[in-house]
Amino acid sequence: FRLPWPNWIPRKSLDKSALLPDRGFGGSCSKHLNTFPMSLSKNGFQTSADQNAPYGIPDFWHWFAGRAQAFAQLIADQQDIETEFLLLLSKELQKLRPQIFFLVGISGQHEIELIFTPDGNLKMVAYIEGLVAAAPQLPGWRFIALKPGNNQLRFGIEMATYQFSTDNLFFYPQVDAQFPDDIHLILVHQDYTEANATTIANGSYLFLENYLGEWACMSLLDTVDFCGPEAATED
Repeated sequence: FRLPWPNWIPRKSLDKSALLPDRGFGGSCSKHLNTFPMSLSKNGFQTSADQNAPYGIPDFWHWFAGRAQAFAQLIADQQDIETEFLLLLSKELQKLRPQIFFLVGISGQHEIELIFTPDGNLKMVAYIEGLVAAAPQLPGWRFIALKPGNNQLRFGIEMATYQFSTDNLFFYPQVDAQFPDDIHLILVHQDYTEANATTIANGSYLFLENYLGEWACMSLLDTVDFCGPEAATED
C-alpha cells in the first residue's frame, strides 16, 4: 500500500494533510504526555491577499501573551481545554495562515510545549520558523517549530485500537538502481491487511514522523510504502 503522490506536486513538496483523512491521533508519545492536535487545513496555498493582511505575527503573539497564564492554568487543571484554549488558538492562528497546525503537551520539565507544524507542507516551513522565532519569552512555555524527533526507542502510538511501536513495526530500504539517490522505505506492520491499509499507513507514518522528526520526513524521504510481514522481502 502506498499513499498516493499527486502528479502535480513534487514529492518533497507534498502536503500530506490532504492525503491522510484519518489523522485523528489516539495516543501520545512519551515526550508529550497530553497531545492535542488541531487542524486548520483548507485547500490551496497562501496568496498575495494573505501576505497583505493587516493581522500579522506580532499581533498574534500580543494576543497570546495576554492569555498565556490563563491558558497554562486550563492545561494544568485539564478543564475546558477544547473550548477555552484549543478552539480559541485555532481561530487566532487561522487569521495568520489556514495551513498552520499545532500540538500542545507537557514536557518532562513541566513546561508547556506548543509545537507549530505545517503538517508536511514544505511551502509553510519558513513561515512556521518565523512565527516561532518571533515568540516572546513566557514563563512555563516553550514554543517549537516543526514536530521534533523522539530519540528514545521505547515509545508508542495508538490509533483506532492499533498499536505502533518498535515491537510491531520495522522498515527496510527499497533500492532502485535507476534512482540511487531516492530514499524509498518499506514500513512493515504486523497487523497490516488490505481492509485496514489506510489506518495502518496513517499510524505507521505518524510513528515514523515522531521517531525521525517532521523535517527529516519532509526533506529526506522520497517514497514510503506499507505492507504486512507476509509481503516483506527482508527480515
